Amino acid sequence: MFFVECEKSIPLDVRNVLDTAALLQVTEFNLFRMAYRHWHGRDASERSIEQFFAPYMFRSIVPYWVRQLCRHVLQADAEGTLAPIEFGVTQPAEQVNSTTPFLSAVVVVGAALGMLVIAAGLYLLY
Repeated sequence: MFFVECEKSIPLDVRNVLDTAALLQVTEFNLFRMAYRHWHGRDASERSIEQFFAPYMFRSIVPYWVRQLCRHVLQADAEGTLAPIEFGVTQPAEQVNSTTPFLSAVVVVGAALGMLVIAAGLYLLY
């Protein structure tokens, strides 16, 4: 839905997570949180969600309960009946800005690796 031709190599489950998060205007992590609540009927701790989110981030493994919520949201969007509040989204802007220590660490590590790649490239040029 939101992807260009070169991004079609992204696994379907991951594309569905990204599309669903975009439609609901929440982070992927918060989508996992919402899906857990929707499937299990209760909230999970951040640590519990991180145990499922890390394999998603690094190996594209999407839990069944996240896939199920994505199917519901994408179907509602296709039918023109998507109402984010029905999925627990009340103020997307606030949820998008919430982060966890785990996500902050991922961003820092990613930035550090990016700088190393740039430095190595510059070193090889000169």
